[in-house]
Amino acid sequence: LADHIQLLLDTDRDYATAVELGISAAGETYDQVCGISSYNPKWFVAVSEAPDSERWTAEIAILLADLTTRTDLAGRAWAISAHRRSPTEQDQSWSLLRTHEPSLQSAGLMLFLPPMPVN
Repeated sequence: LADHIQLLLDTDRDYATAVELGISAAGETYDQVCGISSYNPKWFVAVSEAPDSERWTAEIAILLADLTTRTDLAGRAWAISAHRRSPTEQDQSWSLLRTHEPSLQSAGLMLFLPPMPVN
């Protein structure tokens, strides 16, 4: 089992279905939606390991159209869950739950703000 991060994006906040994106410390990815592995979004990942090799970061970019059909996101919120699983360390998660299964009921919210006026 590789050190990896699992992200769940519940774009309609039904707390039952979600896009799942996974990134390993080696830059390997997986994705699925509602447990269906044939979901194939276009996304990009850059992974960087810290010099001490105990930490790493990942930057991802994904097309909005691959996550939702909505384009009017201002004022809306998505439920977001993040979970890190490591073969050498204790699991870490947004909700601090120590479960191996993702839980949308304990997800945080990401709020989309209206566009800022241009001066």
